[in-house]
Amino acid sequence: MDERTLRILAVAAMAVVHLGLALVVGAIASQGWLWRSTADWRDAVVRQALAMRRLGFVFGLVGAVAALWLEAAIMTEQPLMQAGPAVATLLARSHFGHAALVGIVAWLAAAAWLAPQASRGDEALRFGLSLGALAVFIATRSVVSHAGSHGDVTMDVAVDWVHLLLVCTWVGIVIAGARLALPRAGAATVEREAATHWVERMSTTATIALAGIAATGLYKAWRALEPAASLAQFVDSGYGRTLAVKLVLVGIAAVLGGANRFVVLPRLFVELAGAQKGGRWRRGLVRILRFEAVTLLLVLIAAAVLGNTEPPGDA
Repeated sequence: MDERTLRILAVAAMAVVHLGLALVVGAIASQGWLWRSTADWRDAVVRQALAMRRLGFVFGLVGAVAALWLEAAIMTEQPLMQAGPAVATLLARSHFGHAALVGIVAWLAAAAWLAPQASRGDEALRFGLSLGALAVFIATRSVVSHAGSHGDVTMDVAVDWVHLLLVCTWVGIVIAGARLALPRAGAATVEREAATHWVERMSTTATIALAGIAATGLYKAWRALEPAASLAQFVDSGYGRTLAVKLVLVGIAAVLGGANRFVVLPRLFVELAGAQKGGRWRRGLVRILRFEAVTLLLVLIAAAVLGNTEPPGDA
């Protein structure tokens, strides 16, 4: 297997890791929005969150191990199936290996705390411990990215950490919304109120995440542009073209999110209040969320490609 193929597989592994992280973070947010709710609909949300977390932890672990194995094969120029000894060397002697090991341990710790379905009494403790482990995991991803080229404890790493968390949060909550069945107009008032609260929180969280993504993304783009000889060199580079694709995809997802927030949600809330029958706006919300989810999955792929492409000033 040639190096080009290995690097394509490395990009795929990174995208799988970020998808796993998005599913886990989105599940935590989804369940957290109904923390104090007594509605029966909360049980459906919890069941979906549990399924999302389990799938996310599997994706994240498989992707992290595959990324480590592929990196060992690329760095040692050995065939993929013979890179086992190189993995051990990478873990013991390289910065990438140390970060990967810490990240995998943190990921497994988060899975151990959140994979079981927690009772209401210990949800807060499990969530707190898992969030701490996930924070460590995200940090290990940032320190081995372009952001860590000047050290592990820098502003670049901190901004990249926030950026990755916000992107995965946005992706995760959109996927959660695209899969969730809202109660019908004839359901009990407490059920419809819980759904209204959940949808409001999803929309608000997505808006805050998008604002943070824009701010941190501008900083990251400026830092990548800074070493380039000229703007033309940056735009014409593989990094610049990939960044442009990512920005277009983010823009499309933002437009879809805006359509939901300003067009669909006001009418959906009227439906959920019971003033209107039918499910037109419920279906509209889910339909747009599904398009948005597909677009954001492409954003994750573009981000993975970007993470494996050297900025023109560093190449």
